[in-house]
Amino acid sequence: MARATREETRIPRRSITGPGRGVLHSARFRRVSLPRHDGPPEGTHTITGPGAILGVGIDVIGVARVEREASRPGLDLLDELFTPAERAAAASAHRPGRRYAAGYAVKEACFKALGTGKVGRMAWRDIEVTAPRGGALSVALSGETARVALEHGVGRVLATVSVTRDCAVAWVVAVGAGG
Repeated sequence: MARATREETRIPRRSITGPGRGVLHSARFRRVSLPRHDGPPEGTHTITGPGAILGVGIDVIGVARVEREASRPGLDLLDELFTPAERAAAASAHRPGRRYAAGYAVKEACFKALGTGKVGRMAWRDIEVTAPRGGALSVALSGETARVALEHGVGRVLATVSVTRDCAVAWVVAVGAGG
């Protein structure tokens, strides 16, 4: 069989051991050329308007890094990053550092979901993250960040966050107005 348009690559034999893991044996992969993607295929439609996902952002941050930066002398980073309500909630939390890391990750992911990053007069405190006990996260935008969101057609922001001993991971979706 001719292999004029394909290359064959062999992965060396190795084993992955440990609980719940099998053994990976050598495998063959073929590389093929795919056509260039120039947008959606003919006959498909782009979803826009109410309820459409306009942007997605994700962020990961180490809890220790947030704790270390927050405790640096001469700089009250927590005042710059968090609203008084967020600071009060974190202060009453069992592990405030984790709460601050979660909030920071959501805010950073939110800037990414808006498609702008933190630019101009947008402020960290323009994004307020609240997490009622046993409830879903709530993200409220204000100030310049709210103006930019409306300008981009964003009507609401959905967020989820997961926090471990070491890091916080947040995922934010910007949804079109009316959705």
